[in-house]
Amino acid sequence: MNPVSVMPEDVKQLAASGDVAAQEWLADFLRNANQHSEAAHWYTKAAEQGSATAQYNLGWAYFHGRGVALDYEQAREWWRRAAEQGLARALGSIGLLFEHGHGVAQCFEQAARWYQAGCERDDAPSHWFLGRLYASGLGVPADRAKAIEHFRRAAEHSHRSAQYSLAMALLEMGTPDAAREAVEWLQKAAAHEHAPSQYSLGLVYLEGGVVAQDPQMAAQWIQRAASGGHADAQFALGVLYYKGQGVLQDAEKAAQWWVRAKEQGHVRARHNLHLMNVQPSSSLSGITLHEVDTPGADAQYWEKTAA
Repeated sequence: MNPVSVMPEDVKQLAASGDVAAQEWLADFLRNANQHSEAAHWYTKAAEQGSATAQYNLGWAYFHGRGVALDYEQAREWWRRAAEQGLARALGSIGLLFEHGHGVAQCFEQAARWYQAGCERDDAPSHWFLGRLYASGLGVPADRAKAIEHFRRAAEHSHRSAQYSLAMALLEMGTPDAAREAVEWLQKAAAHEHAPSQYSLGLVYLEGGVVAQDPQMAAQWIQRAASGGHADAQFALGVLYYKGQGVLQDAEKAAQWWVRAKEQGHVRARHNLHLMNVQPSSSLSGITLHEVDTPGADAQYWEKTAA
């Protein structure tokens, strides 16, 4: 059944009469039902009447081109209006435009200033964004300690990508205590369907050392990430099926997962499928797992899935 069909009639009537709260509620409902054009219509109605949260959500609609034509200048304008009303999330969103040069000249220093403004209001995404800049030395001096500090502030607010970034930074420290804490953060994010964390947690269990080696647990987490569309996890799951690690050995399933990864442009998956075609034996070379995601790759993941 179409979820829009169960929309309470009185909400529709209130929205049509100009009630801002009803307009925004209706827009949220429609967005969650993937009715993006109608959602954008009602966000616009509420935003024009001054709702900061509607302005913020309308900005994301323009940023992604959902229900409206993609327009970074419109995104910035609606975020600016929301920020002027004190909505901290909008500050970090404007910074994102400067970081990536969307609709403005790329300027990491400007991005850092917007993120810092959001951090001063304890906005979790702003802390994560600024932490990434400190980690890479873009717009600010490279500073691992500050990066971890900002990642932690966002992670404590249940920001899944920040939990992942914090875990990666802690693993890089190479100490047992940091590694144990990293696993805890990966588990938190993975439990809330953050695919890069699920994949990385699977690799932790596969490799052992930080935790007891557990190929079956590794396969379970990698499977969840792969089913969520994570290309590296799809590749890795193919490897596990091919080798029979944590799962029953099954070359056909290995190929199926490599096909899915290949469709997302995964080079090693394409290579392995080629090997299977030209060298169909049980001793194929070059079929190995590779390193975990980088924070930059996770940033792209977040941008695709943000509101």
